[in-house]
Amino acid sequence: MDKVCEQLVPENETLGPQHIRNLFYGNYGDPDSEAKIYDEITDMEDLVKKMEYYLNEYNLISKTPMNLVMFKFAIEHVSRVSRVLMQPNGSALLVGIGGPIELTKTYGISDWRDDLRKLLIRAGCEGKPIVFLFADTQIADEMFIEDINTVLNTADVPNLYATDEKATILEKMQSAARDAGKKIEPTPLALYNYFIERVRSNLHVALCMSPIGDSFRVRCRMFPSLINCCTIDWFQNWPDDALERVANMFLTQAGLSGDMVDLCTSICKHFHVTVQQASDRFFREQKRKTYITPTSYLELIQTFKNLYSMKVDQITMARNRYEVGLEKLQFAAGQVSLMQDELTNLQPKLIVASSKTEKLMIKIEQDTVIVEKQKEIVGADEAVANEAAAAAQAIKDDCESDLSEAIPALEAAVDALNTLKPADITVVKSMKNPPPVCVMKGIKPDRKPDPGSGRMVEDFWGPSTKLLGDLKFLENLKAYDKDNIPVPVMKRIRERYMTDREFDPDRIKSISTACEGLCKWVRAMEVYDRVIKIVAPKKAALEEAEGELASQMDILNAKRAQLQEVADKLQALNDEFAAETKKKKELEDEIYLCAQKLDRAEQLIGGLGGRKPAGTIAYLGPFTVDYRQEMLKEWNQFSLRTGIPCSANFSLVLIMGEPVVIRAWNIAGLPVDNYSVENGIISTTARRWPLMIDPQGQANKWVKNMEKNNRLQVIKLTDSNYVRVLENAITFGTPVLLENVNQEIDAALDPVLVKSVFKQQGVWYLKLGDNVLEYSFDFRFFITTRLRNPHYLPEIAVKVTLVNFMITLQGLQDQLLGIVVARERPELEEKKNAMIIESANNKKMLKELEDKILEVLSSSEGNILEDETAINILSSSKVLSAEIQEKQKLAAETEKEIDFARNQYVPVSRHSSVLFFCISDLANIDPMYQYSLGWFINLYHQSITNSTKSPILDERLGYLNDYFTNSIYRNVCRSLFEKDKLIFSFVLTVGILRYQGKIDEDVWNFFLTGGVALENPYPNPAPKWLTDKSWSEIVRASALKGYLEKFRKSVEENPNEWKNFYDVLNPHEMPCPKPLDEIRGLIRLVALKCLRPDKVVPGVQLYIVEEMGSSYLEPPQFNIEESYNDSNCCTPLVFILSAGSDPMASLMKFATDRGISKTSLMTISLGQGQGPIASGMINTGLETGQWAVLQNCHLAESWMRELDRICDEVIIPENTHHNFRLWLTSYPSKAFPVAILQNGVKMTNEAPKGLRQNLIRSYLSDPISDPKFYNSCPNWKAFRPLLFSLCFFHALVQERRKFGPLGWNIPYEFNESDLRICVLQLQMFLTDYTDVPYDAITYLTGECNYGGRVTDDKDRRLLNSLLSIFYTPEVVSKPMYPFSPSGTYFVPSDTTHEGCVSYIRSLPLNPLPEVFGLHENADITKDNQETNILLYGVLLTQTQITAGGGGDDSQEMIIELANDILGKVPDLYDIHDVSQRYPVMYTNSMNTVLRQELIRFNRLIAVIKRTLRDMIKAVKGLVVMSAELEGTCTALVVGKVPAAWASKSYPSLKPLGSYVNDLIARLKFFQDWIDRGAPNIFWLSGFYFTQSFLTGVLQNFSRKKKLPIDLIHFEFYTTEFEDEADRCCLFGIYCKGLFLEGARWDRKLRKLNESYPKVLFDVVPIMWLKPAVKSDYNPPPSYTCPVYKTSARRGVLSTTGHSTNFVMYTTFDTDLPEKHWINRGVASLCQLDD
Repeated sequence: MDKVCEQLVPENETLGPQHIRNLFYGNYGDPDSEAKIYDEITDMEDLVKKMEYYLNEYNLISKTPMNLVMFKFAIEHVSRVSRVLMQPNGSALLVGIGGPIELTKTYGISDWRDDLRKLLIRAGCEGKPIVFLFADTQIADEMFIEDINTVLNTADVPNLYATDEKATILEKMQSAARDAGKKIEPTPLALYNYFIERVRSNLHVALCMSPIGDSFRVRCRMFPSLINCCTIDWFQNWPDDALERVANMFLTQAGLSGDMVDLCTSICKHFHVTVQQASDRFFREQKRKTYITPTSYLELIQTFKNLYSMKVDQITMARNRYEVGLEKLQFAAGQVSLMQDELTNLQPKLIVASSKTEKLMIKIEQDTVIVEKQKEIVGADEAVANEAAAAAQAIKDDCESDLSEAIPALEAAVDALNTLKPADITVVKSMKNPPPVCVMKGIKPDRKPDPGSGRMVEDFWGPSTKLLGDLKFLENLKAYDKDNIPVPVMKRIRERYMTDREFDPDRIKSISTACEGLCKWVRAMEVYDRVIKIVAPKKAALEEAEGELASQMDILNAKRAQLQEVADKLQALNDEFAAETKKKKELEDEIYLCAQKLDRAEQLIGGLGGRKPAGTIAYLGPFTVDYRQEMLKEWNQFSLRTGIPCSANFSLVLIMGEPVVIRAWNIAGLPVDNYSVENGIISTTARRWPLMIDPQGQANKWVKNMEKNNRLQVIKLTDSNYVRVLENAITFGTPVLLENVNQEIDAALDPVLVKSVFKQQGVWYLKLGDNVLEYSFDFRFFITTRLRNPHYLPEIAVKVTLVNFMITLQGLQDQLLGIVVARERPELEEKKNAMIIESANNKKMLKELEDKILEVLSSSEGNILEDETAINILSSSKVLSAEIQEKQKLAAETEKEIDFARNQYVPVSRHSSVLFFCISDLANIDPMYQYSLGWFINLYHQSITNSTKSPILDERLGYLNDYFTNSIYRNVCRSLFEKDKLIFSFVLTVGILRYQGKIDEDVWNFFLTGGVALENPYPNPAPKWLTDKSWSEIVRASALKGYLEKFRKSVEENPNEWKNFYDVLNPHEMPCPKPLDEIRGLIRLVALKCLRPDKVVPGVQLYIVEEMGSSYLEPPQFNIEESYNDSNCCTPLVFILSAGSDPMASLMKFATDRGISKTSLMTISLGQGQGPIASGMINTGLETGQWAVLQNCHLAESWMRELDRICDEVIIPENTHHNFRLWLTSYPSKAFPVAILQNGVKMTNEAPKGLRQNLIRSYLSDPISDPKFYNSCPNWKAFRPLLFSLCFFHALVQERRKFGPLGWNIPYEFNESDLRICVLQLQMFLTDYTDVPYDAITYLTGECNYGGRVTDDKDRRLLNSLLSIFYTPEVVSKPMYPFSPSGTYFVPSDTTHEGCVSYIRSLPLNPLPEVFGLHENADITKDNQETNILLYGVLLTQTQITAGGGGDDSQEMIIELANDILGKVPDLYDIHDVSQRYPVMYTNSMNTVLRQELIRFNRLIAVIKRTLRDMIKAVKGLVVMSAELEGTCTALVVGKVPAAWASKSYPSLKPLGSYVNDLIARLKFFQDWIDRGAPNIFWLSGFYFTQSFLTGVLQNFSRKKKLPIDLIHFEFYTTEFEDEADRCCLFGIYCKGLFLEGARWDRKLRKLNESYPKVLFDVVPIMWLKPAVKSDYNPPPSYTCPVYKTSARRGVLSTTGHSTNFVMYTTFDTDLPEKHWINRGVASLCQLDD
């Protein structure tokens, strides 16, 4: 390889990956060439240009051009992918941390299959080369990836095409084969194969997978074609050159200078690298996962560019404003000096002007007299004019009222004429009687004789016909001169026609409409003529009156004008006089004001910072306060070192924060501490929408208040219409808060998150799902999650800005201070809040004034001194500014006084905020331990109300602290498991002492972690009793400051004194030897942990009592009523279950006590399909007030989200019946809704920890607590002692569990129901029988009630043995009957309920093992285990501490370990060879046993070797890492036996190292047997299946003696031999390898005896297993001792009725009753755990 790559390696260097990166092969070297030649590319600069050319070509034709930097790292991947796609059937698997891909909400299997069908048809039928790009974010269903796997493997998917589609494909293939000149059989199979062949050659699949999480590994295992049929291109972290190149290109575009671009490039790279390191540390220490991806880096650069340009624009605008203002001021300053000179010169002129003014004033006075006279004359004229005007008006009104009669008639006549048509006139012509129109028109009639009388009469027929025949007849009528109708005409009309009844329009209408119109017209003319004759003289009078009035007004106005002219002249002179002096004064004021502004301008222009804010906003959102501060400090120092202009102490708040805005945020609920304000800035200025980690709801509250006036919409992913709400907000530009998201965000929201907006015809749009929405840039989007520690995969993390809004100590302290002061001194808090708001308003006004002044100065044109408006604005601004500043000064003084008074309550707020952080980290122990800030503050309010009052402030503060601490302890303990209550007490104690400055952090860290184990240079001074582990800890502890420096020296010099301390039973209560006899507190606990770790728990209990009082070791008893009283109809009550606890009986009883019938208690056990039923129950309860009990919520994980929604949105006060309660039970589950845990009332219902607590609980629970029941038994003298005895037995059998296998082989879940039934039976028997039926109650208790749970026969033997102590006549007959040899525990003489409870309370907190029938050593294992649990639990809550450095899990270490084990484990046994050397013989079953054992061990050796060899290959990447290999790898890292080995192995609890050594020893034992023949002493523990060996021994004996094997057994004799025997046994066998637990074999007495102190196991001497006839056996006093394979003792129940862990019973001689050793839990073990 070195030779081939010689030209790539510079001189004096060896070949490495960095050199191989320079090796490029491809066919893209000549873009213009027709034939693409695959060749090596040697010119890197030319390669970059070619790549940029290809990129530009792509961007020209693409709708979505890519703004990429073609750095070397990118080119490598482009080259690889192009090489893969160039190959026939070439597919690529691209593995790297991903980014956003769009997917619609409704896309499913059928859509996928349709798209896949189209894709394959296109590749196969059309013969087009096509790349199918598919990302893992698009895998909506695992079926997708299964189909991809099939396509990669076979280029086909079974049953994808319908029959008609397949026929079409075959048809097209015939044509394609013809066109290609290929000879193919025309059979369907051959044609289809040709189609598949074409798909193979044309389709290229490019899969994009993220390696984060388990999905990738699982898919690679399940779908091997992903690996086998794809070329893998793994996208590693960007190398340095990539980071530099990208930063350089983008920063060059930002307009920075060349040197500054280089500096900024280096700092961007530095930010990225340091954040990656911090992210790893953050996960290691805090278990919080954040991803720093290339997208994050691009985000950093883009954020920097945005912030930089924004700041440059801001500063440039401010600078320009100030510069223009400065010019104006300079001009004004120049004008002032000129004006001063001018004023000096003008002084004499001013005197002259003054005299002139005086003369002018005299003249004005004279003129004024004249004007006054003129005014009088004008007044008189006005009076006359007014009278004339009134007269004229009266005449006018009179005219108008007369005309009001004529005008409508006239208008009606004209309207009537308008309706006439020529045809109508023709009708009139034919009429005999002429119309009166002729009279009106003055037409003379013909005179003709009357045919009747012969007299001459007037005949109008001829003239009227002529008149009507005129074409302009109607026009003439309309134009008729109505004002001058001749008097004779009108007289004739009135006499002749107006009196004629027939001359009426209504009558004429029936004859002719035309005549009607003419009639109306004539009548209207008559009316008009009558009125106008009256009105005409009046009109003439009116005109005359108005003319006279006008002439009078002209004279009056002329006189007024003269008067005004004189007054104006006078006013002008006065104005002119005042103007000059005023101008000068204003200018001087403005110069002073602007000079101040200039100072500010210079300060503002001086600083230009934008890089570190970009780093903070892009990267530091998810980090907690300590990490953020640490990184900012490091970045600041790096910037200063590299010469980048920046502040000496960087502050995001100072650079990016607007004080006015921040104050508004604080008023809206954002905590005031710096960290929270930074979060606010990041959330509002980041380019991506913020996703706020907000377990306490602080961010949620802030956003809701901040955006309240902007029509904020609040949505949840569970809302049915949330997409519609979002669409409207995007269009109208309103803010949206998406709250309570979990670790996944709906894929449909991706376009919103990545802001994929586009411009079309000048308008911006966003496509959301199937809708294209108009996009408003006023739209804002906030997301919050209640999860404390969510794990957002990169696919989500790169689309949002993660901001950690977890509350800080300072932020909470300020809130609590506000609450306590508001409650204790409400007037102070009101004042303070008013001051805050006023101060915010003042600052806002000042800022607006400053902007206004600058704007006026910069926008004023020409000479500012001549701009009167500008001068007025500046003047008023100055006055207002001075007023505000004066107010601010007063406010600052008042604020000081208020703060002084408020700060007296700081001790309470600090103390209380410490308590919150003590409880907030409990969730690290168990996911169910969640407490909301609202719940905490509610308790805080209650404590202020209920705590003792005092007028002395210090006393009051003490009462508040004590009450609240106790309240928190009691309320939290109610919801903790027993194992965690001491942990909480300890964490609370240390938290409070740390706040008081009484905790040395180094000592605390050492106590929890034991420090970092280093090589110990000091020899152990007392190896006989002091373990090396303890000695190493003593040496390390001596390095701590304080009293412990003398620790090591003291132990070295006084080992005997320290041994005495080590040997005592209660070292935690004894002083240490000198000079450490004075140490107290935490330091003493460190010393105790080093020497006696088993006594750390009682030591911690003592420490808590000393510091806090005994009440913090006495958690409250389970009390449903108390919990119920703390709830309301909308608060869920949650029972957190543990194994064996069932709160249903207690709940039923409580419901009955409250008068709630069984029908009103709706219960359901959740599981598959039960969700809708549960919803129905809740809805019923909301209406009726019934209780709903949902059991086993952990079994319905998928429904928990719906339950969360119901609790949040459905169970609200206005919908809920006041009696309703929702009860939930659940085992701890991460799926349980956080909101319910935080806001609900949580309870655990476990048996209390400790004998005393257990007894107390029994006596305070139903039915024993019921006086009626307790006193109802007639035989109370027997009942009460036996009841106490039974309760003691109940507590004892439960407490024995904590001793592990010594207590019980199987830890049975004895619970309250067992005790309850026994108590009821006891009362029943003693009521019904005079004598106590001991056999009956013993049988029912031992075999039925408690015994019914016991499945192991050895445990049943123990249970009955223990019960015999408690159910015995002596309990009743013997006063103060003792339950243990010490006499500490007995039946109290006062057996009343109060007497028993009082006696129980006097019992020791930590009972000694003797009360349980165990040896004192039993405590050691149990106590060591409890110490480890305590320290581990406490460590989980101390997130700032990490338990030592984790081991290096590098590939090299794993491979080395695997090779080491492979080297030690021998090859498989040659079974064939062994079979020949040890053939099957009737007389010797041992040969068969040997062969069977070797077959079993061969199976184990084979799996060990196979898994190790394959794992090495998998780690190197040569084969796929299967689940089995991954398990093996993980086990090797943590030092455990892999599951694959355990499945083929003998039982073993040893860690990996010991297991391998033990295995090798076993294999050697059998190899020696093969090589040397059967041994004299058999190693019993070395057998895989010990029972077959024992059976073989009995078989040999039975065959030899010719006895049935059923009639013989082993007799066991413990010999005096330890390792080797000096003689062989005549028959039977010698065995070794057993260990006694719970007792020892006394070598002198040759009997069982008590164990030595602190010696847990005793090696059993060689035993003689002597086969003998059962009937001949007469056993001496002995203990029948079970033998187990491992110390766990429990196994699976086998067909023999015994556990699979059980080997046999052996016997040991003893002079004590067998019951003694049964209670001791004595057993023999084949192997120890290490």
